[in-house]
Amino acid sequence: MIFDTDFHDSWYLHTLGAAEQLYDALYVWQTTGSITVTSTSLAFFKALVPSVTAGTYKSGSSTYETIYNAVFTYADGFIDVVSKYAPSSGALAEQYDRNSGSPLSARDLTWSYASFLTAVARRRGAVPPSWAGGNPAATSVPGSCAATSKVGSYSTATISALPAGQTPNGSATTTSVTFTTPTATVTKTTSTGSCAQATAVAVTFTERKVTTYGQTIKIVGSIDKLGNWDTGKAVALSASQYTASNPIWTTTITFTPGQTIQYKYIVVNTDGSVTWEADPNHSYTVAKGCDTTASKSDSWQ
Repeated sequence: MIFDTDFHDSWYLHTLGAAEQLYDALYVWQTTGSITVTSTSLAFFKALVPSVTAGTYKSGSSTYETIYNAVFTYADGFIDVVSKYAPSSGALAEQYDRNSGSPLSARDLTWSYASFLTAVARRRGAVPPSWAGGNPAATSVPGSCAATSKVGSYSTATISALPAGQTPNGSATTTSVTFTTPTATVTKTTSTGSCAQATAVAVTFTERKVTTYGQTIKIVGSIDKLGNWDTGKAVALSASQYTASNPIWTTTITFTPGQTIQYKYIVVNTDGSVTWEADPNHSYTVAKGCDTTASKSDSWQ
């Protein structure tokens, strides 16, 4: 969450802007097929993936996937904050109180709505035309900057249509890159094209379990990605969406389409001891097809 230093309250614009910048990075990594960690950016990446080192990681590698997933989850966290503090009416003020979430300052501020729309567009892979080759000449940063003036005739701007994904008018043709949520595979589509067969599916597991402070929920199962039933290699779930009224833990793991897994959830207590769910094991088969994301909701048994 980003706070305004003058008023000590949070701005929807700042919070959503942070998410959008991270989605921008995801878009670039998907379209270039690699993530480069430099000595300058290393501190940022280590905050999300402590084991990462400087280097370039190609799409399809385990390190690429781990970084990508972590950054996607981090970006979604900013969206979750806005969702938490937005009124049920959907109205967005300029700011919200960082303690109570109450709307503050200007009401129905345009830039708050605009920042939401652009962040959502980036998350679904929609980018400005220049990003997709609309201006081939804009490929480098000038060596120096100077003030210039533009002389010419000007006319009143005309009203243009909203993006096809945000209006019932389906006449517009758009090009986008569809994010896997999260995964490392890029699927380029057009409004007139067909989808690509998914080579990986990011499955979001949601477990409903009331816990006490210090406890952690993990998932362990029958394959390497789930630790082969070794609790020391179990995958931790996040409590970022946990509330008293909705005690859920979540994580996203990428699998091969058609793969069948057996799994259980465990509670890891503050002393390191483990409490298992009761039998039977959960079973899940990853669907084959065009979808690159899926979800599985469970409750503690």
